[in-house]
Amino acid sequence: MGTGSPRRAAQLRAARPDLEILDIRGNVDTRLGRVPGLPGNTTDQVVPGKSCDLDAVVLAAAGLERINRLDAVSEFLETDVMLPAAGQGSLAIECRTADAPRKPGSTEGSQAVLAQALAALDDPDTRLAVTAERAMLARLEAGCAAPVGAYAYRKGSMLHLEGVVCAVDGTASVRDKRATDGLTEVGATLLGIELAEVLLAAGAADIADLQAS
Repeated sequence: MGTGSPRRAAQLRAARPDLEILDIRGNVDTRLGRVPGLPGNTTDQVVPGKSCDLDAVVLAAAGLERINRLDAVSEFLETDVMLPAAGQGSLAIECRTADAPRKPGSTEGSQAVLAQALAALDDPDTRLAVTAERAMLARLEAGCAAPVGAYAYRKGSMLHLEGVVCAVDGTASVRDKRATDGLTEVGATLLGIELAEVLLAAGAADIADLQAS
């Protein structure tokens, strides 16, 4: 089974020690081309020695959806097996500071128009979820290549966050979850920090060689 993500590789090894996990590189078509019989595979995707040589590859469903390649998916991995990376599947929109409102409620010309346009695109639940996930990652001082998964979601009046830290070889892992009714960016941040502290207390820093202390 192939994946280019240390996080996915670690969780796969933890769930299925019998699997042989190989590190793979390349764009989506190149990776999908390494599995025989997938819909959409064509001969122009063949890479010498690296075509149809794997039983499966693991990619982000969000990425496949954006390029209309969900037809290649044979199984979606549930979160009890595979937690995504912090912020996986979310999109952010940035603007220059000079173009942002000078203060809350500003009505100064184009700045107010831009602020209203950006606000219309904002999804509050996604913002809360990503804030919590990123806060957990920041407290763990884990980079994008660290074997750390985080998944937050709002359900009713509660924001839930689940996190996992795995050893790269899958032989050890710590996993836990927390929730809060503080549905603000501050509340989401505190939730992420709280869960990170729980994971660190359980030995996460030693398992994944994190820098957090």
